[in-house]
Amino acid sequence: NSPSVFNVDGKGLALKGYDPVAYFSPTGAGPVLGKAEFTATVDSTVYRFVSAANRDAFIAARGRYLPGYGGFCAMAVTRGKKVDADPRVWRVEEGRLYLHANKDEQKRWAENVAGNLVLGDKTWRTIRDKAPKAL
Repeated sequence: NSPSVFNVDGKGLALKGYDPVAYFSPTGAGPVLGKAEFTATVDSTVYRFVSAANRDAFIAARGRYLPGYGGFCAMAVTRGKKVDADPRVWRVEEGRLYLHANKDEQKRWAENVAGNLVLGDKTWRTIRDKAPKAL
């Protein structure tokens, strides 16, 4: 119920420990759990990485790797909600990582990506600093 802009667990860990850089791997590896020895902290949010190289890439260009809508379910954001997302259900759109609560939400998102991006961006500006239970 934190009003944090980022979807984190009780210890401030983002993406449930998945490496944000791995989603952009040229091999298409997708979500890979990071290791506790490779971390970076941004705005009190902890990110884990599979390697020092991924951590360093994140530090050098974190704006590229931070998940859209703080890592909350992208489709839920279009409805004005902050819902926990499953980091294994994802899409990269226009160079940005978006997570979804489940496969059904991911499918709804895919039905109108352009429209959902416009609506999500607009809605996110109004809900980003609010606690999920307040929405």
